Amino acid sequence: MKVITNKKTGAVLTVLLSILLFSCTNQSKKISRYYVSLNGNDANNGAVASPFRTIKKGVSVLDSGDTLIVKPGNYGYEFAITLSKSGTKKNPIVIMAEKPGTVYLKGPRKDNEVDMSNKFKDCGSGSAIVVNNVSHVVIDGFNVSNYRVGIDVGMWDSSVLNIEHPENKAHDVIVKNCTLDKNAGDGIQVFRVDSVLISNCTFISDFLPNEENGHKFLDAIQDYGCNFYSSTASVVENCYFYGSHNQALSFKEGDVDCIARKNIFEGAPLYTGIYLGQNRIADNSKENKNPSCKNLIAEYNVVRGAKGFRVKSPIRVDNVINAIVRNNYFEGFDDTHNTGGVTILDEVRGKIEINNNILAFSADKDISSGVFIMNKVPSEAQMVIRNNTFYHLAKDINGNLDKNDIFEKNIIFKCKRYLAHDKNNFYGNPNFLNGLPKQLPLTSLPIKPKFDEYYFKVTKSFILKKDSPAKDYGAKILLK
Repeated sequence: MKVITNKKTGAVLTVLLSILLFSCTNQSKKISRYYVSLNGNDANNGAVASPFRTIKKGVSVLDSGDTLIVKPGNYGYEFAITLSKSGTKKNPIVIMAEKPGTVYLKGPRKDNEVDMSNKFKDCGSGSAIVVNNVSHVVIDGFNVSNYRVGIDVGMWDSSVLNIEHPENKAHDVIVKNCTLDKNAGDGIQVFRVDSVLISNCTFISDFLPNEENGHKFLDAIQDYGCNFYSSTASVVENCYFYGSHNQALSFKEGDVDCIARKNIFEGAPLYTGIYLGQNRIADNSKENKNPSCKNLIAEYNVVRGAKGFRVKSPIRVDNVINAIVRNNYFEGFDDTHNTGGVTILDEVRGKIEINNNILAFSADKDISSGVFIMNKVPSEAQMVIRNNTFYHLAKDINGNLDKNDIFEKNIIFKCKRYLAHDKNNFYGNPNFLNGLPKQLPLTSLPIKPKFDEYYFKVTKSFILKKDSPAKDYGAKILLK
């Protein structure tokens, strides 16, 4: 082999060789688009002119940066459509309906069938779409109904991996523009996956009237609309929860820095609309793998009941260190249980801030209150209740405030009983800015006789769905 001794020539060749090696070893993968159609065949190559027939087949060929586009139609019962490869931040894996809302997946759940545990013994076979512990994935535009779980983000059998090796924890999953309708367990379930965004999705659950001891109650077909286990930095925003879920949206068992923002809950959540910190866990041991939640926020949400059925509790706070409930509108709550607009349970710690919310129209019972405080530990939690509107309630506060708590500058109007009514609180009215609750400054509060008129005017800004179970419900019904 000839040795090049000329320094200038050698330098040029070295540079050229380096460029060639870099080009060979770092060629970016060609980003592909694959298609699925009811007229396709799984023996095809997935090109637009030669689409696959099943979504499961299409998903199986995806690699980082690839997109699967599903043509309109009812694809019936495809189960465990599993995404098992990760994308990257710049090149996520995307599966999407060609036109949002035109692709249907329908499971085998029968009408009025609630418990599907005997039908599906493992989570995968009862789920439509499974994001199997992978990252940088987008799911866009699907209608999923009648499964046990509509979209399963993170598999239960990955829990040990995530606890013992947190560096392997999946992250950055987006679910948007999807409809989850009457899935028996969960519309969307997130288990130990971080930075999940659920956006512009609709969650629908049927009503099932029953009688028990002479008391009319409901059971829900879709138990949870959306729930999270041990997820960090996840967000649910601009979603619509419709009908009768037992728990519409729940952050539970180790969720940290998660937010519920600008969602509408319309109908009658049977247990609660939003749960910040569900499931009391006594310790953070490796064995139970279910630590307390921390730093949860609910803001700019609307929760309202349906005609004849009040919401048991629009929002519950428990098993959490630090929580913020702000700028929400809660209307029509309590069905004789120990609940309130905001219900604080036993395991709250740190600072619990309830600020600038509107809580209106509770049942006419002592326990129906704007805020219900149930046995919080005084030395471990501070309640800050400030700038809220308590309107047409049986009671503003139910429970005990201690010397560390703050209750001030709240609007209290037409409440029959008061616990914390003093000179630091005032009468007035709410205002809405761009459809979001916000208090007027003190200097512009109208006189008390104008309060009702103003209240009805501003609350009209919440436009109900055409066939909403809440369409004939609310302030005017309750005042008759």
